[in-house]
Amino acid sequence: NSTEIQTECQGFAELLRPQIDMLTLNSPDEVQASMREFALDTGVATPVMSSTAKVCLSIGYRTDNMPMAIGSVMMLSALGEPAYEELLGHHLSQGFGVPERADLAVQWYQMSLTALDNGAPDIVLPEAPERREVIREATVKLASR
Repeated sequence: NSTEIQTECQGFAELLRPQIDMLTLNSPDEVQASMREFALDTGVATPVMSSTAKVCLSIGYRTDNMPMAIGSVMMLSALGEPAYEELLGHHLSQGFGVPERADLAVQWYQMSLTALDNGAPDIVLPEAPERREVIREATVKLASR
């Protein structure tokens, strides 16, 4: 039932609130370490946690619930899916759901680009690899603000 799933995802987002709050205050490494620790402490198997995060990510964006979407992206990143880090860069660079932090956005974008350059699967428009250069150029401009 979609209402039950949405309720579960709301609970998931509320549990992740401390990590979500870290996003604009801490380095990506610190955020990921905290998120990984949270994931391990739950006792939930990584594939199950990843699937939950993907479902909640979709619901979060569809319902304009930014804590749900951001927490889900953070979890996916921490569980070893670095292509999602691009989305954290977008949130931080544009101030969507979190206060704008260009300096941290640059770090998340760079992590994502490095992962993509090293073969991580692209989750945003994989059929348009030229996007990487656009993001790379935008990141340079963002870093010079």
